[in-house]
Formats: sequence, structure tokens, C-alpha cells
Amino acid sequence: DEILCKKFLKECIPHIKSRIEKLKIALNENDYKSMVIHAHTLKGTSVTLSAHRMYEIAYKTEEVCIERELDKVCSLVSRLEEELERFRSVLHDLFPDIFGVPDSDATSADCQDTSADSENLNIGLT
Repeated sequence: DEILCKKFLKECIPHIKSRIEKLKIALNENDYKSMVIHAHTLKGTSVTLSAHRMYEIAYKTEEVCIERELDKVCSLVSRLEEELERFRSVLHDLFPDIFGVPDSDATSADCQDTSADSENLNIGLT
């Protein structure tokens, strides 16, 4: 059902954004259990949407949270935020009727990401 799919896609951006924010809060509070849960949820949402790059970043984020490698989490959160913006842009281009003008209030991480690459977003929407 096309209407249901469009509704799901429209609701996915705020959901992902919210999970990234919750992940950042958990990181600031050193709440390892919550970090793993939020990273795992982001991983599942990403794979469901066929947002492959976001999935790979969320997968790595979950791994480093499990291993408590907090020095790596911040840069991965930055990459998740960047990937969310790429995904939002692609959805806007594909479905301008439901996404309208792209949201300019992008989230920003508290730390710099020096490892982000410029590879194209691969989202297998069919």
C-alpha cells in the first residue's frame, strides 16, 4: 500500500533523529546499556529502510558500545547524523510530495568526525 509506505517513510526521519539524540544523552551519562539499545535500534531501523551506509555505521556503533570503546562512539554518532541528513535528502528528492522542504534543523554532534567519507548513499528503495 503506497499510502502506508509513504507514512512509514515520513515517520522514520524523526524516529532516527530521536534515537541519535538518545544515544548522545546515554553517551554523556556513560550509560552503556542504553547506548547499546539505541545503537541496536538504529541498526534495525536502518536495515529495514535499506539505508545500507547508515546500517553499517549503526552496526559499528553498537559494537564499540558493547566493547565500551567510548573514544570511538562520538565520531560514529557524528557519522550517523551526517548519514541521516543524506538519507533525508534522498527521501526528499524521491518523495517531494510528502517531505516538502528539507528540514534545516539538522542535529549536530558535540565532537568532530574526522573519518567520514564522501561515498554515495545506497538505499535500495524499490
